Amino acid sequence: MGKVRVPFDIACAKAISKQNFSSDAPSDEKYERELVRKAIRYVVNQELTPKQRQYVVMYYGERLSMPQIAERCGVSKSTVSRTVLRARKNIAERLKLYIKLRTKN
Repeated sequence: MGKVRVPFDIACAKAISKQNFSSDAPSDEKYERELVRKAIRYVVNQELTPKQRQYVVMYYGERLSMPQIAERCGVSKSTVSRTVLRARKNIAERLKLYIKLRTKN
């Protein structure tokens, strides 16, 4: 049986904010960018479906075009495009929660 996905909520946002960060770190722009990068990695690894994760890694990580991904995976370019779009929406929704939580503290 596959991995059970837990919905992203405030508890997950808190887990992201505590993960791999020290509370006494400087609060400059570089540090904030690193926090966002780590939050994105967390969301990609923990919250996306396997297909979303695969296509996002291929598109943004490996810098493949959507037609190249489609060819490698044996699906249409439209399928890749829709899946990457859904993944981006999922990432954005979860990061909004994370950022909202970070700005409250």
